[in-house]
Amino acid sequence: MTSSRIEADCMEIYAKEMQKVYETLDKLPGKIILRANVWDASSSDDSSKYLCLTTHYVDEDCGANSSNIVRKIKNRLSQSKFLDVDGKLFDVPCATYIVKVMVQEAIEALCEVTLKLMESIRFVRSSVSRQEKFNELALQVGVKSLTFLCVDNLSQ
Repeated sequence: MTSSRIEADCMEIYAKEMQKVYETLDKLPGKIILRANVWDASSSDDSSKYLCLTTHYVDEDCGANSSNIVRKIKNRLSQSKFLDVDGKLFDVPCATYIVKVMVQEAIEALCEVTLKLMESIRFVRSSVSRQEKFNELALQVGVKSLTFLCVDNLSQ
């Protein structure tokens, strides 16, 4: 058996299997959404680029739900005068991206707050007198907790 014959057999099997996949996907009642993102390694030593392919299957019910959600968001933003031209330029992929950016910014803000809280806890716990003063102030403002100030272990 030659290598070209093996290659031809493999290509034939591949073509048959791909046809089965196409037929199966064609029968599905919903939609399949593919999204590709390219990102660079964050390390300055590594200049690698990566391709991330995400697939979402949206059935008819979810698709209807998504459309309702998008319509509600669009109406709300239009009422608040956030959308120009009565929202005619409001695009779902664009809206998805905007929501993603908003969530990322919120997470970043929460990270800053969390780090400040952790620094404050470390500061209070670094001295017995500070800890006592903190406990005294907590009682004065009505905080009745038996738990102690602690900081998560970030190395885990």
